[in-house]
Amino acid sequence: MEGSFAAVSAGTPGEGFLKYYAASGKPKFKYTSSVTKRFGARLNKGVDAKTLSAAENEKWQAIYQELVIAVNRKTETPKFYLMMDKTKATQASIDFEKTGVISPQGAWTIATQATAVRHGFSNVPCAEFQSELLRQAYQRAGYRVTDDFNSAKGNTLIWSSTAAVVNFSMALYKAGWVPWDSTLYRPPVGAFLMNGSGLTPGHTYISGGDDGMIIVDNGAPQGRDLRKTTEKTISIMYQTGVFFLPPGINPPVW
Repeated sequence: MEGSFAAVSAGTPGEGFLKYYAASGKPKFKYTSSVTKRFGARLNKGVDAKTLSAAENEKWQAIYQELVIAVNRKTETPKFYLMMDKTKATQASIDFEKTGVISPQGAWTIATQATAVRHGFSNVPCAEFQSELLRQAYQRAGYRVTDDFNSAKGNTLIWSSTAAVVNFSMALYKAGWVPWDSTLYRPPVGAFLMNGSGLTPGHTYISGGDDGMIIVDNGAPQGRDLRKTTEKTISIMYQTGVFFLPPGINPPVW
């Protein structure tokens, strides 16, 4: 897919946004109790990069940077990371399920126009899109996603398991990704965000900039500025209660 997504310029916070967030982006709501109930053992427990081996640091940095490259909407981003020909996307979806081969590009088209359509959940493809973003980040970084997401851990990263938001969030947790309370920490570009505490029904999306005020999801692959989003939509989909980052990549506090 040729061309680039334009950079998203920061909008003026509207009334809908300001009901749920401060102008800085810090949430006015809290899901701390439910998030702690789900992820308490590692909630906000950052991993000091100095305690990881050189190989581990290299791995997590590489995977994370591939996520950042694909979804950063503070700069122009090549569309091919998310978009591709629909016929090729369908074949890529089939190939992954048959042989495990992962496409390095076209994450949005593969997830929303192929996998979700083929398996009958085209109305709720959010977690599959985030899963595809993650699979492709591993692939481009040169690592096997199955090392961290597999049947032994009970977190296989495939639609039949992780198309549900509750399962995608738990799959990240089981893979060693760290959950962070969004009322205490700022979600950087490339962090996986969850509406509420990451339960189903719910929504998952990824930070595209401005401490999670710009997001990328199945409905807005080009980027969405929550500051310009209606109160109703935010109330249903974008109350970020928890977000995930790889070990050794720790977010700043508010």
